[in-house]
Amino acid sequence: MYSKTGYDKVMSFFTNIRFAFRLLAKNPGSTIMAIVVMATGTGVAITMFAFVNGVLWSSPDFAKKGTIYNIDWVERDKYKNSQRVSPLDYEIFESESEQIDEMTAYMGWRAPVYNPSSDAFAKEYNYKRVSVNFFEFLGEKMHLGRSFLPEDVSREKDDTVVISHALWREQYGSNEEAVGSTLMVGGLPHKVVGVARPGFRFPDDNNLWKASDWPEPRMSTSPSGTGRRHWVKVYMLARLKEGVTPRQAEAELATIAEGIANEYPESNDNLLRMNVEPFTEWYIRDEVENRAYGLFLCSFLVLAVACANTFNLIMSRTASRTSELSIRSALGANRAHIVGQVVLDGLVLTSIGALGGVLIAGWSLKFIWSFFKSGYSDAYWWHMNLDAKVMGFVVGLVFVSSVVSSLVPGLRAARSATAENLKDDARTSSGLFVGSLSRLILGFQISASSVLAFVSILMLAVWYKSNTRPWPIEPTEILSTGFNLAGLGEDEHDPILVEAPRAMKERLEAYPGVDSVSFTIKAVCGIYGGTFLPFEMEGEDYENSRQKPKARVMGIDLGYEDVFDAKLLAGRMFNSLDTKETEAVCIVSKRFVDYYWPGEDPIGKRIRFNDIHWIRDGFLTVVGVMPKLTRAPLGKESSDLSNIGDIKIYTPLAQGTHAELGMQLRSKGDPRRWIPTIRRELAKIGPQYTLITNTVTVMEDEYRFLAKENLTLTMFGLFGAASLVLGAVGLYSIMSFDTGRRFREFGIRMALGADSKNVVYAVIRNGIATLAIGSSFGLVLGHTLTVLMQESLEINVMPLGFVYPVVVVLLITSMGVAMGVPAWKASRTPPSQALRVN
Repeated sequence: MYSKTGYDKVMSFFTNIRFAFRLLAKNPGSTIMAIVVMATGTGVAITMFAFVNGVLWSSPDFAKKGTIYNIDWVERDKYKNSQRVSPLDYEIFESESEQIDEMTAYMGWRAPVYNPSSDAFAKEYNYKRVSVNFFEFLGEKMHLGRSFLPEDVSREKDDTVVISHALWREQYGSNEEAVGSTLMVGGLPHKVVGVARPGFRFPDDNNLWKASDWPEPRMSTSPSGTGRRHWVKVYMLARLKEGVTPRQAEAELATIAEGIANEYPESNDNLLRMNVEPFTEWYIRDEVENRAYGLFLCSFLVLAVACANTFNLIMSRTASRTSELSIRSALGANRAHIVGQVVLDGLVLTSIGALGGVLIAGWSLKFIWSFFKSGYSDAYWWHMNLDAKVMGFVVGLVFVSSVVSSLVPGLRAARSATAENLKDDARTSSGLFVGSLSRLILGFQISASSVLAFVSILMLAVWYKSNTRPWPIEPTEILSTGFNLAGLGEDEHDPILVEAPRAMKERLEAYPGVDSVSFTIKAVCGIYGGTFLPFEMEGEDYENSRQKPKARVMGIDLGYEDVFDAKLLAGRMFNSLDTKETEAVCIVSKRFVDYYWPGEDPIGKRIRFNDIHWIRDGFLTVVGVMPKLTRAPLGKESSDLSNIGDIKIYTPLAQGTHAELGMQLRSKGDPRRWIPTIRRELAKIGPQYTLITNTVTVMEDEYRFLAKENLTLTMFGLFGAASLVLGAVGLYSIMSFDTGRRFREFGIRMALGADSKNVVYAVIRNGIATLAIGSSFGLVLGHTLTVLMQESLEINVMPLGFVYPVVVVLLITSMGVAMGVPAWKASRTPPSQALRVN
């Protein structure tokens, strides 16, 4: 009898652990298979849990506790296509709201920062203008110096900034005399009044905060006035009073917004509702959340396949131990002991597998993080670490997985009849019937594997199509960068803002190997982006701004056609005669012509903008039609005109200057080798100027832009491949075990005259039925899932005609091998040997 004392129970537990390890060593093949299966399943689950935990469930830590809400408009502003809030509206909300406890605001840029007391080149940093109460709102104390005071926005004083701890180390070498020093930010002097605590970078990966007085006329982007529609927009943050819900705050803000709309209908007549959302939820954005949770659920589907696989492996191992477990029972072991022994075996297997899963997760998280950082804003509080919370998840995962995988086999073993098992022929182990349950679990494995295989192949096909779309230009030969010449000249209309870049262009093009250089305004890599603006067509009357057509507008300079090999479809390119003293001109894209003037000759038509400081006032005459320079979109073309990037208007740089310039350089060979040369030439304009951080080729920028799609598609592909392999392994293990139990039967069949084909058919007959039913159900479910994913991933092309045959071939091949190998072994075993098998 087994001892009932506490000490003996503990010793019995460790004895059973040692016995479990001996069983693992006794069957190395099935043991390694089970460990690899669990390592794969747990590795995928741990990876996605760490991702969700570090991104979706993390938040910045502030000294002042409580939820911070982001507040923005539900509708987009008519003039700037933005949901952000005008500083003028912010002031009204701040003074009239009774349900908001306190508010603050910020707006962001990237700006070149130069320390005149050092010899280093200027460097670009993330930079925010913030309300004076910004740090007080967050409860933040300075590491050095102080935060902002109301007098910091006085017109008689220099602008003041607080710098991050990281910038303090980089620019000042941690010198405490930084406080009170002058720092050149965006070409203008700023006084440093404080250094933030280590680690503080709110609201994203920020390094500089400048005190700003909301509202002030100098925040207007229009030189002709301070009308409400011309004001820049800010991000508005708030803390609600105790007991106030976001919905109650939205209702109050809607009432205030209605009053603003009645008083200022020109700018606010469509701005009537506001979103009040926790900042971290707003920051993540729905697209990230949907993708992450979709992958999270798929990871648990892969884990479920792994657990089902391990279940069948443990069921097979337990069935082969029927006699041993029956003898234990006959000698006095109770059912709890039998169940505990089987569950302990599963616990050991899953624990070792989970250790492998942790190693897989550690590597996978590095891979995902490299993709993720390139495609999304890098919030300073985001992380993908195997921290205490993740390791706690691992412990729970091991326990749940071991129970799921081994509890049922243990219960079935404990409930089997001891006498019948001991009388049973040990060569067949029929006393522990596992067929129906194992095949049911196997059917689930095949269905789940089919679903993920379908999604996997489809996502990989979409990924391939996305990355092999033809380019109308040569993207690897064009370097894209930019710089901010703020402070150069009297204002943004000073001719030097054209003359200095063009002089730099001449110097660069004099280097052997540099083909051409050009500059752009409001463009990403010279071909994407543009500011979405309303305009007027000559001869058309508009009752209000809502009726005006809209397009994306970007400025370009001489040499643009050489950099991008842009051969106009009609008309001419800009030239040196297009100046502020000559006729105002523009070029439109072919997509613009097709959308607004289908079948008409656009040359000579005229359009105009109202009060845009970097575009000439009055009508612009269309002088050319630009061809398409970008690749076809992966997603469906949006019904929202603001999201159709190819409807463009190009204006000449010389007729509308801007301090922030994009720069594109085309060269023979790798254009990145010219970055140091460009830095030296830019420093000749002024040491306070620097290149933007994201200096890359057009191809690299495209990959960065598609990083989130590539990450999603790659992860779905890997999950599907893992599930398919696990499904095949599960089928192989069941077929191998079933074949092993029936070796004597096959020996008798062959001794009575059955040939190899009969034996093979006898082995795979039941497997074929399970495969057919499981895979059919999986394909139907996979097709349904991909239809749902098409909308959330905004994918235009779903090559289902290609995917179906590929998935069917993969399933037949992988599952056929899993069934065929045991069948082939059985058919090749001589009857004399088969009849001796124990």
